[in-house]
Amino acid sequence: MAIVRENKTRIPSGDDLREPTTHGAFTVGNAINDGTHGWFIGHFVNDGSGLRRTNDLEVKWGELRAGETKRSRHTNDQGTTLTLLIRGRFVVTFPALQIDVVLERPGDYVIFAPRLEHKWQSETQSTVVTVRWPSLPSNPPVRVAQT
Repeated sequence: MAIVRENKTRIPSGDDLREPTTHGAFTVGNAINDGTHGWFIGHFVNDGSGLRRTNDLEVKWGELRAGETKRSRHTNDQGTTLTLLIRGRFVVTFPALQIDVVLERPGDYVIFAPRLEHKWQSETQSTVVTVRWPSLPSNPPVRVAQT
């Protein structure tokens, strides 16, 4: 467990942290507890969330069951997306390119451009971090009609 000390005062993190703590220049929290559908940094976070609220990027922590999928194709009109594998085996499919990218070693990643249709499948129990930039209210994911 990480411990941050300020003038010998213990600031809780990990299991001891019940809600994010902001101290001006930094914010301490837990991605699993603080997220909404996994998303815990971005323009959509409450105003009182310190450095977690930003228009610069969005960050999602994903814990996925084996076999879990996003079957519908999505695209993001303005955001570049990074998917980083922490553990497991995770496949990102780009239907228009007829390409499957298999992430299987911790640290494997794929970065894809705005407007590129994608879907995914977690082949084993997986943990992934997704980063999208920028984080704009006018930049929601768009479901693409199936052809």
